[in-house]
Amino acid sequence: MDKSQIRDPYFQRKVRLNQTALDLVSAAPFESTLNFIDPADWSSFTNLDQLKLELDLIKLGRLIALSVADMEQIKSISDHPTAADIQALFDIPAKGRGLEMLSKYLVQHSKKKAGGATIPLKILYLANESGEIIFDLAVMNHLTSMGHIVAMALKKGPTFTKAAFSDVYQDSIIREATADFLVIRDSKLTRNSVAPLFRGGQKHIIFSDGTHEDLNFKLTSVTFARIFKEVDLVISKGPEQLRRITETHFTFTQDIINFSRDAEGRLLAGFKAMSPDVVKFDSEDLAARAYRIIDQMRQAKRDKKRVIFYSGIIGSIPGQIDVAKKIMTVFVTHLSSRLDNTFIIDPSQYFEPGMDADDLMHMWEIVQRSGLIDIWRFQSHEDIEESFSLLNQKVPYEWAGKDSTFSTGCTKEMNIALDIKKKNPEMQIIGPPPGSVPAP
Repeated sequence: MDKSQIRDPYFQRKVRLNQTALDLVSAAPFESTLNFIDPADWSSFTNLDQLKLELDLIKLGRLIALSVADMEQIKSISDHPTAADIQALFDIPAKGRGLEMLSKYLVQHSKKKAGGATIPLKILYLANESGEIIFDLAVMNHLTSMGHIVAMALKKGPTFTKAAFSDVYQDSIIREATADFLVIRDSKLTRNSVAPLFRGGQKHIIFSDGTHEDLNFKLTSVTFARIFKEVDLVISKGPEQLRRITETHFTFTQDIINFSRDAEGRLLAGFKAMSPDVVKFDSEDLAARAYRIIDQMRQAKRDKKRVIFYSGIIGSIPGQIDVAKKIMTVFVTHLSSRLDNTFIIDPSQYFEPGMDADDLMHMWEIVQRSGLIDIWRFQSHEDIEESFSLLNQKVPYEWAGKDSTFSTGCTKEMNIALDIKKKNPEMQIIGPPPGSVPAP
């Protein structure tokens, strides 16, 4: 279907599933049953904020239970549901730590304040089947009403009855339900493009995971990978995702919660903790590091010094990160001894274990676009040869002939440099000819 444009044979079935779910949530008893509480159960609460949070968590638990309901059962009651029918959907027994861990996350974040406002939790929500996506959207809307930001990932296109990104345009039910959402169509967003999405006023985000499969992290889009990295928590849905995430020996870079339904009709709330070896640098922390460097650049300007930024190979040669840092530092030190009244930025001095290419590019692009660079120098093979000479070493085989054109990061930085030069033509670029650098 993806290649031949044959019409999706499951499309009408998906529309019917979505309509069935919509009929239930639109029924008269639904809202009153969802929001019902027995006042006697809450007479001991004296703190309104605590009471509100507890009530929000109860409502969230009911919606999550509904989101894993059997669609055949929904279909049997959707025409004329009673309050008892709906309550039965909310009251299914739960098994696992998922609900407990989600509540813990939400409670912890409710206590984090900045400027008097609660810091929102950033959540990636991996949707599953058509029909239940209507309930997933209700869960999403409730989480955002609590002040959090939710990015929902759908399949790229038709995958049997799975909720797909194409449904946002082709199914009027989904189109209307997501009318106010930020819809991301770009499959290759950069880290610098993703980070602002979670700082703006938009709390509903919807996008494609880039695949036509149940769950395959190896085939997901660049945008999915970067959103996965940016969030605080991942919520997944359905038994296929349960098997591929929580029931494997693999560990991930995020805590992942899965909600699905077992054969006995229970809510399975699985939880997979992130790898203990993960070191995370969030965008705010990286931006703060960048602005500290910018402050140093401004001070250098006030001291009448020229600011030089030195781009070089760090991770392009496998197993050579320590060598790359060493020769870069040796050369920058040597350059500083030869140049008067200069402030040279050596990126290798700011590298920390656990930082990956996305972290570094996000931080350095903020520095690079500050407009404070006078000379942008790229590491040449002559620089590398001189660095080893300063160390009284021959150039190793793997470094022979290498320069910044062999670094993915440096080629991206050259394109940034060329873009900046359009606005700041007095900035000098020392490095490989622009024509030798791939276009972005």
